[in-house]
Amino acid sequence: MAALQAIVTRVRNFRTERGAPPTEPVELAIAPDSPAAALLPDLQILAPQMTHLARLSALRFAAPAAGVSRDVVAGLAVGLALARPAAGGDASRIVKTLSDLDDEIASLDSKLRNPAFVEKAPPPVVGKTRRRLDELTQRRAALSEGRP
Repeated sequence: MAALQAIVTRVRNFRTERGAPPTEPVELAIAPDSPAAALLPDLQILAPQMTHLARLSALRFAAPAAGVSRDVVAGLAVGLALARPAAGGDASRIVKTLSDLDDEIASLDSKLRNPAFVEKAPPPVVGKTRRRLDELTQRRAALSEGRP
């Protein structure tokens, strides 16, 4: 269920980043060779709910097509595309998103390089910070790859 929520949130944020209205249909592809591929059977069962909640025009459990925006959500490699490309501002929004990701990655990396944090923080907190850094790094790589 957490993966479903993360995907729906990412689709909604994708529209906002592209300057598209909240009701604009989005095509979504989820790569079957994702690191979190174990989630796919559950997501396939929840496909109708995901399609409705995220207002998807298409949902495929296949490798994202060339030229779509790529991202990593809850360990799943996804491809996102507006059914109708939004007018203007797309490139600048992606640049801003990448900049925001760079800032958060730098902050988490700095925290993990601090021996005091690693030694004094509870192991679950350190683990969560490492997982978040990995996810953001994957997301940044996917967004850079999918840039127009």
